[in-house]
Amino acid sequence: MLLRIKNVGPIDSIDLDTNSDLTFIYGKNNIGKSYATTILYLILKSFAFESPFNRHYPYVYFPRMRFGEAAANKDLLKKIKNELENSAEFDITENIYQYFSTLLSAVFLSHFENSLRNSFGGISNLINKISNVPLSICMEFDEFNIHITEKNNKLHLEFDGKGKKYICRKIQRHFKPKVEGDKIVMYYNEKTQSEESQFLYDVQDYFGALYSKSLYSIISKINNVYFLPASRSGLYRALNAFSQILVELAKKRSFLSEKIILPSISEQDSDYFAKINEINIKRVNKFFDSIAENIEEKLLKGKVSFDQSTKQILFQPNNININLELLGTSSMIAEVSPIVLYLRHIIGFEEDRRGRGNADGKPILFIEEPEAHLHPEAQVSLMECFVDLVKIGAKLVITSHSNYMFQKLNNLIAKHEIDKDVINGIVFLQGEKGSYSKTISIGPLGMEDENFVNIAEELYDEKIQIIEKME
Repeated sequence: MLLRIKNVGPIDSIDLDTNSDLTFIYGKNNIGKSYATTILYLILKSFAFESPFNRHYPYVYFPRMRFGEAAANKDLLKKIKNELENSAEFDITENIYQYFSTLLSAVFLSHFENSLRNSFGGISNLINKISNVPLSICMEFDEFNIHITEKNNKLHLEFDGKGKKYICRKIQRHFKPKVEGDKIVMYYNEKTQSEESQFLYDVQDYFGALYSKSLYSIISKINNVYFLPASRSGLYRALNAFSQILVELAKKRSFLSEKIILPSISEQDSDYFAKINEINIKRVNKFFDSIAENIEEKLLKGKVSFDQSTKQILFQPNNININLELLGTSSMIAEVSPIVLYLRHIIGFEEDRRGRGNADGKPILFIEEPEAHLHPEAQVSLMECFVDLVKIGAKLVITSHSNYMFQKLNNLIAKHEIDKDVINGIVFLQGEKGSYSKTISIGPLGMEDENFVNIAEELYDEKIQIIEKME
């Protein structure tokens, strides 16, 4: 799936491709990196993994009963009956597009809209802050596109068949839909009521297969999606303390005389916190635990653990018999420890619980600003661990401001320790109507620097001018 985002917050036009195993996104502050990755995360989650419908039918066509409930059925049949009175064949492309738009809205859009509201407030809050143009999102698949726009603070979905024409042809006996060049022919026999039902079944089966194919194009490559937000340590501490406050408030609710307004928490943040609180320490992902151990050895110089009774992340420094809560550790340890827990205890087990495990799919992990609070030496080591993680079977989407991580990735490409074809480098640049994305070409020595080199040159020139004045 290719995701095209237009007119969202500070964004003018951003493209994100989910095919790469390592997507490295960089750019200046307040340019839309978090907006873009959050929307991609919520779309993957809503479309493929968390939709109430997909949870029960991840690999099969939609049941006909679900299609039969759509109001589009009556409109489609009425159009067919009227047109076939005067013609044995006519174009039903517009009706079919509307039909599938209705179905997609029912099984996907409402869930996605709710997620957007959880993360950004009202849908109207996502308007382009520079041009005041409403949002536009396009999910591009091989055979069709899904367009999502905003109207009156509500999302509106339209199906786009990429120019395909749908023809209804009157016949005397039943045939399944058939492709004729750039046309798809749907057959209809108006003699009996059962044939009307058969026509609807054919339409339902055709688009059920089309939807399932697009769904499978994601879940065959990605088996689940995870999000580690920026400021992980501060967010965890705040939410952990907040949960205890909620418990105490619940005990004393009968004594409260005034209304208490709770702060809103974005969906990706609550997902992050909930997954940590649900950790079962008896379950260890041995596949990714090797990377977790490397991070502990190279960066943290100690072991990360989780106390299930107190729901606390603990850290034990090497050669010291003491377990520290995150509050008592350095900012570097507090920021990296959640990544270790995700690799060791979280990634890979949600699929097992839902019975949807996929041996070929890879987990995709969104990590915002992994370099936060890390010394450059630690940033370089963490980038090495991320590349190792990709090599053994994970997909990463990283947003970063770190020139050190960027250059280390380039060195690993140059040393052939990671295939440049599995990497997608994207820089967000500022335009007149907002930010736009540019895919960075990757050569034998890595990606071209279109973000960090300018400030390095400015600092160098400033130093030369200072020296000249001193002389």
